[in-house]
Amino acid sequence: MFTSFSLGALAQLSLVLSGLAVFLVKVPRRTVGDLAGFGAGALIAAVAADLLPAAQLMPTWQVALWTLFGAGAFILGERYVDRKFGAEGAGGPLGIVVGAIVDGVPESVIFGVQIARGTSVSLAFLAAVFVSNIPQALAPSAGLAESGWSWRRVAGL
Repeated sequence: MFTSFSLGALAQLSLVLSGLAVFLVKVPRRTVGDLAGFGAGALIAAVAADLLPAAQLMPTWQVALWTLFGAGAFILGERYVDRKFGAEGAGGPLGIVVGAIVDGVPESVIFGVQIARGTSVSLAFLAAVFVSNIPQALAPSAGLAESGWSWRRVAGL
């Protein structure tokens, strides 16, 4: 259990570090976009290599159900943020934060499942999650900082 927690924490550490980096340095939007593109590509490649073979062992209806469940979580989370904070100001960045949280849960569960099954954890998947989380944290944190949030409040989030 400690191993899976440690791997999940290591992979998600980039969220915290990148989220606080905007208070130390100004990261150009183009750089955030470049990182987002690279991170998305790395994550897609890791998912294709590590998760798709495992999904083939499940019945198709289960894969479809879990995919719809994940999509529903994103949609409901975004609606909640829009209703509570609006789409302007802090609402936009908080929507991205909700997405990062919803996204982080299955990533961390994957580490636990791999360890529980006795399979080795893919270093490529760990690195892909770490890299893909950087722009996920940079963009909303910059928006929250521009909306007047302090670094302490962002760190708490």
